[in-house]
This record gives sequence, C-alpha cells and structure tokens, in this order.
Amino acid sequence: SWAQTARLLGIATLLVVAVCLGLSMWDMRRRVVLPLRRIRCSLQRLRQRSFRPVPEEGVTELLEISRALNDSARDLRKQRERAMSFVSAVAHDLRNPLQALKLATTLRPNQPLPSEERMRERFALIARHADRLEQMVEDLLDTTRIEAGQLSLRMDELDLVHLVDDAIALHRGLSDRHVLLADVPDRPLYIRGDSTRLSQVFNNLVNNAIKYSPRGGEVRIELREEPGRVCVAVADQGVGIASDERETIFQPFRRSK
Repeated sequence: SWAQTARLLGIATLLVVAVCLGLSMWDMRRRVVLPLRRIRCSLQRLRQRSFRPVPEEGVTELLEISRALNDSARDLRKQRERAMSFVSAVAHDLRNPLQALKLATTLRPNQPLPSEERMRERFALIARHADRLEQMVEDLLDTTRIEAGQLSLRMDELDLVHLVDDAIALHRGLSDRHVLLADVPDRPLYIRGDSTRLSQVFNNLVNNAIKYSPRGGEVRIELREEPGRVCVAVADQGVGIASDERETIFQPFRRSK
C-alpha cells in the first residue's frame, strides 16, 4: 500500500508539474513571445512607413521597449511631416525669384530691344534674384549636411567683436523703427571658430529680432566674456516665443507659430 500511495503521489506531482510548466509557457508566450513578435512586425512596418503603435504590454522591459518604440515612431512621423512642410516652403520661396527671372529675360518677338538703361536695370534685377536663389540653395544644402552630420567647419582665430559689429552694420538702416545697439568689450576678443558660420548665426538672430518686433524698439547684441567661455545674446522687444515651444525650437525643421 505504501508503494501504491507513493506511485499515486508521484503521478499527481508529475501532473502538477506538467500543468505548472504549461501555464508558465503559456504566460511566457503571452508576456514575452507575443510582444516580441509585435515589436518585430512594427519595426518592419516602420521601415515600410506603415507603422502601427505597439501595444504597451508584457514584462517591464518589453513594456519600456514598446513605449520607447512608439515614442520614436511618433517623433519620426512628426519630423517627416515637418520636413515635407519645409520642402514645400522652400519650393514656394524658389518660385518667386524664378518667376521674376523669367519676366526679366522675356523679350517679345519682332520687337526692338530695350534701351541700354533698361537692359542694365534688368541685368541688375537678374543678379539680385540669382544671388537670392544661390543663398536659398546654400541654406537647403546646409540643412541637408547638418542632418547627415557632414557640415564642415573652417576653424580659425577670429575677433568676435568684429563679427558682432559687422552684424550690426549690415542690418542698421533696414528699419527706421528699430535701434540696433552693441554691448561689446572695447578690445578685441579672439576665439577659435568658423567666421562664416558664426556670421550666419548672428545675422539670422538679428534679422529675426527685427522681423518679430514689428512695433520697433531696441535690438541689442551683448557680448560678454565668462570663465571658460564667451556668451553672445540677442534681445528684442517683440512678440517672444511661447513657453510651450521653447523646448522644441531647435528640433529639425521646427518653426514657432
């Protein structure tokens, strides 16, 4: 009877172990295998630009991976939308100078050529629009290089005070409602950098300061030296940037409302 009882207990134990093992495998399949399959399918759809959000479920690690994948996919979709909007805006901006060039170079058949003075005016107009087109193309190429991580910098020793003064001089007189002020040291301040790119940054900031302060006022460029670094600040009395947009203004193709 002891042998029979031991045999029954052994069989019962094996059945319990088998049931527990089956339940464990089923739970592992539900919490690990299926979420992994969904993640794999979602990654394949992401490559095909037909992404669907992954259900955020499973063990803690897979739940965090699914959440990170969904967040990355949303950011990628928003960036793609901003890129398309950027390309559309560039195409629209290119259309205006192209139309002006087309009009400036149009000559009616069987009509005498314009006077020399008129031709010189046309050539000057063509030159201005050609320069504008060249600058727009360069800006587009710079954006592409930055996104690809291939923007080259020509580092050299330069006087930052001189660059700030140049930015002020370039924009002074563009608006009679604005007063441009430079708060800079009375001595040269040498740093190592790319003078062309730094001038581009300063000019963009000053231009935006004038553009987005339509009522006028002061536009001030402050240059100050701090321990271990040099700070340049551009301030205006304009509309400002909404607080909920300040954390995202440096995202690619991002423009504040």
